[in-house]
Amino acid sequence: NRTEAVAIYRKHLPNVPEDAAERHVDALLGEREGLTRGGALDPEGVKTVLRIRSELGRPQKTLTDASRYVDERYQRAAKSNLTATPPAPPAPPTPPAPPTPPAPH
Repeated sequence: NRTEAVAIYRKHLPNVPEDAAERHVDALLGEREGLTRGGALDPEGVKTVLRIRSELGRPQKTLTDASRYVDERYQRAAKSNLTATPPAPPAPPTPPAPPTPPAPH
């Protein structure tokens, strides 16, 4: 829901004007650029980031192995939490036992 996405965006960035927030949300949700459905990273995009960092980053170093920087365990865990049955609520606490009466003399 685009309207809701813009509202969430502006809630966290209240100084961004409405028209700019709408453009930003459109870019974030666009098919060509932006976030991907399911949160998966685009392997070609990761390669591009590594190539640019290798060329322009300081100190200069060649970065080629995306697996050193991408840990997909977090995405898998998040996806499994979305499809899993929610856990049952915790049981209410057990009331304390009544005090023991004093022993007769």
